[in-house]
Amino acid sequence: MIQTFVSKDKMVKYIGDDSLKSVSLSALFGGISSSCSFAALAAGKSLFKKGAHFIPTLAFLFVSTNLVVEIGILIYIFLGWQFVIAEIIGEFFLFLLCGVL
Repeated sequence: MIQTFVSKDKMVKYIGDDSLKSVSLSALFGGISSSCSFAALAAGKSLFKKGAHFIPTLAFLFVSTNLVVEIGILIYIFLGWQFVIAEIIGEFFLFLLCGVL
């Protein structure tokens, strides 16, 4: 869908640099996308080819495979709210590490 419905101009406008806004938008899009690793990799490749900066692309990949809503719901059901909080905090640190590197 990214290749078909998103223009290169829009991609560059919203996530074409390494600003906090671009990384946050990428993380938001990753969080609402599929948690399938193969789908995330294909979507990340499409984002990068369309003009997304490397850092927001990595943020999208990390969040789309680790911090998606359905995984949070399953962790809450099977392990409890403490593990959901731990997942969010861990992803935040991974997110920061990606930005620093």
